[in-house]
Amino acid sequence: SQENVQSNFETLFQTITPFCNQFLETTNPQREKVIKDIEDIRYQLEPLRDELCQVLQKHFEEYREKLKPFVQEYFTKERENMEQFRTKLQPVVK
Repeated sequence: SQENVQSNFETLFQTITPFCNQFLETTNPQREKVIKDIEDIRYQLEPLRDELCQVLQKHFEEYREKLKPFVQEYFTKERENMEQFRTKLQPVVK
């Protein structure tokens, strides 16, 4: 049974191999063109990448400054709530 499966796979592989080779040869120009186009786009976008990083960093800093008071207020309130909760639970813990 195992030999039959292996034999079937080998036969299938031998049958498919010429088709696959022909397919690869036929599509080679298209694949090369797509690869070249992708490399060209990557080369064109590379200078813009640094600029984008700078713009994003600037926006993150602005958002951080605008959100900082809200976040601090939230943490302060949560600390107070936790302290109240701890005080209420202190007798139970003892």
